[in-house]
Amino acid sequence: MIKIIGAEREFEFQESGDSIVLGGKSVDYKIVNRGEGSFELTNGMETYAMDVVRADYSKKEFEIRLNGTLYSFKVKDRFDAMLKALGIEIKAEDIAEDIKAPMPGLVLSINVKEGTTVKKGETVLVLEAMKMENSIKSTFDGVVKSVLVKTGQAVEKNQVLIVFES
Repeated sequence: MIKIIGAEREFEFQESGDSIVLGGKSVDYKIVNRGEGSFELTNGMETYAMDVVRADYSKKEFEIRLNGTLYSFKVKDRFDAMLKALGIEIKAEDIAEDIKAPMPGLVLSINVKEGTTVKKGETVLVLEAMKMENSIKSTFDGVVKSVLVKTGQAVEKNQVLIVFES
């Protein structure tokens, strides 16, 4: 059982073969992958164009465009429900993630080293891209496990710059 939480409503669904149980009602469907996050969804008589706009698996947050309408939602599975029942809730923003370069650029300065404790919002390094200095900030509180770049080093988009302890 998976719970989908959108801006306007919350519902549960369960997959069963070529159908899903949505709000206690069985719905037949077929999904055809058209490549690169684009799908065709058919539920018998109607066909929908579905595109994945954004998928953040670590935070379980997604955005899809269904027939031109954008939907944002979060997913909670049985493990989230079990943790909540035990009084343990792990917030997505508390999960340590590696810091990656948001764009190609040159590392101008590094403000942390292995073992440094950082707070959410703290600048960990400065990256120059397109003749502009960009402060790269931590999105959570954590401890630096390793710094994988050096000052003056050129980096590519999505290159891991800093690794945090998990």
